[in-house]
Amino acid sequence: MTNKVVKNTVANIVSKVWAVISLYLFVPIWISYVGVDGYGIIAFYTVLMVLLHFADAGLSAMLTREFAREDRNEEYKSDLLYTTERFYYIIAFFLFVFLFVFSEWIVDFFLKSPNIPKQDLIYDMRLMSVIVAFNFLYMLYNGGLIGKQMMVLSNAISISYSFSRSVIVIVFLYFWPSVETFLYWQLVSIIVTLFIARYSLIHSMNINSECHYRLDYVKNQLGFSLGMMMMAIISALNSQMDKLVTGHVLSLESLGYYSLASSIGSAVLIMVQPLGSAFYPELTRRLSSKDSNYKDFFLIFTYIVSMLSSIVGFLLLFNINDITYLWTHDWNIVNRV
Repeated sequence: MTNKVVKNTVANIVSKVWAVISLYLFVPIWISYVGVDGYGIIAFYTVLMVLLHFADAGLSAMLTREFAREDRNEEYKSDLLYTTERFYYIIAFFLFVFLFVFSEWIVDFFLKSPNIPKQDLIYDMRLMSVIVAFNFLYMLYNGGLIGKQMMVLSNAISISYSFSRSVIVIVFLYFWPSVETFLYWQLVSIIVTLFIARYSLIHSMNINSECHYRLDYVKNQLGFSLGMMMMAIISALNSQMDKLVTGHVLSLESLGYYSLASSIGSAVLIMVQPLGSAFYPELTRRLSSKDSNYKDFFLIFTYIVSMLSSIVGFLLLFNINDITYLWTHDWNIVNRV
């Protein structure tokens, strides 16, 4: 295992540890300011963020793979980024328009609450449409940083973004406790993060010549992108359809409780994702350079993931009530979750 993989894995683990801390430490604080109904809106916003991977259509994964390949020069990578950016701008615009125009229908179908006026829910949904569009653009540049195996920088940006939207937002919630305050700060945070990520990626490439629009570069990767898109659709349906059904059939309060339960269960995935993010670009590099040890490298990865996921899964299975109470300090929430 190379030093770069170890360094990237450690960086990813630090990022995920912070993600766990921000999720399990600050969610109860958010609930204390916005209530369980308000957290239901935040949970739906999280669902939209996961479904965002479907709209990505595999393009960021394609960029990660192509940037990780040693048989691609910087000119090719810069032209590919330039071309892919144009696709992202178009998709982000239509994503925003779709969510904004159909916000009232989405509220009627998924966000039912006897405690929050419908117009407030529609306004929140329209705020989400802007945030989701900017997050979609961020995925592109983050994918490029991961492909170049600049994961220390990528995770530093990610942690800063997470700190801003998870911790700093509490300061604003203290003075203006509302879901709108939460969403406004999410918007500010992602805009700043987006520009930092884009600048970092372009600066790292040392682009000295004019970039060109090369549609053939994207067409050549269409099969891979479509395959990743299908995986994203399946993943989105598997992980989020239950929340969409809960939001449609039950109330925002029920969606809030259900999302809390889902957050606890997701600890298994949170623990193993850093490994995948670090191993994938290195595996791609070894395959592209005809390294004969790629099979052993892959097997090491699968053994570590299997061991780690089993330990965390069984720990949750047999200690769920105690873990939930340590998290929320509320037996009513424990019983509902």
